[in-house]
Amino acid sequence: MRKNIAVTLLFLSILACNFNPRGEPATPTSSPPTASPIPVVVTVTPTLTLIATVTAPPAITFTPTRPAQVSVIYREDFSNKASNWVTGSNEAASSDYLNGEYSLKMKRANWQTWSIAPDNKIHSNVYVEVTAKEVSADKEAYPSFGLICNFKDNSNFVFASITKSGYYIIAQKSNGEFKILSDLNNKWILSKDIGINSPSYRLGADCTPNAITFYVDGKRINTVSGTSFTGGGVGVIVENYDKTNVEVRFDDFAITQLK
Repeated sequence: MRKNIAVTLLFLSILACNFNPRGEPATPTSSPPTASPIPVVVTVTPTLTLIATVTAPPAITFTPTRPAQVSVIYREDFSNKASNWVTGSNEAASSDYLNGEYSLKMKRANWQTWSIAPDNKIHSNVYVEVTAKEVSADKEAYPSFGLICNFKDNSNFVFASITKSGYYIIAQKSNGEFKILSDLNNKWILSKDIGINSPSYRLGADCTPNAITFYVDGKRINTVSGTSFTGGGVGVIVENYDKTNVEVRFDDFAITQLK
């Protein structure tokens, strides 16, 4: 298990995959694509810059919003590249530390990219949270962005994402096959608890064995059980649709052990 996560980090925790969704992207007046993305084999190998020396993350003041925590076991405010989140770039996507935040960019339409926390641990019962904001150069872009749970490898993980237009999904990739778990009709769901065009969002997820609960700005959005995985790595994910020049930045990432 540890070997799988380590290999993923070496070959780009910001792995970019072309998944060619059908349908229109999310806008303030329409929903994201209702058809499942079609995963394909990655055909590019990013150029990575890895920091060899691992140092303790700097002290930061934010605290988890989930009430049932036992202790914070990992936290990152992205003020120091020595914290070892992968940075790199290829013709499709890039990641970097920028002004105390972690940036994921996509230069191609219909792609997804993700980054796994470099703590190299298997988490099976944790609460993960991060602040996310979309800062795309293309102001008509409405990418989705969120959290990854129970990451096994590039073809097996669970994730929960939102758009600034108020839609969300909880989904998984199992053996490379994409499936929306939060809706029986395989569609995105509009939630009144997700602010429209908010400057930033505090995203949270209970990553538990065979289940995930998704939170946005402290409000529980949905719980989905029956996921395929009982534990694994955790991280962040971004997906774009018919636009390029998409960017989402993340800050104040934390992993909390649940009771």
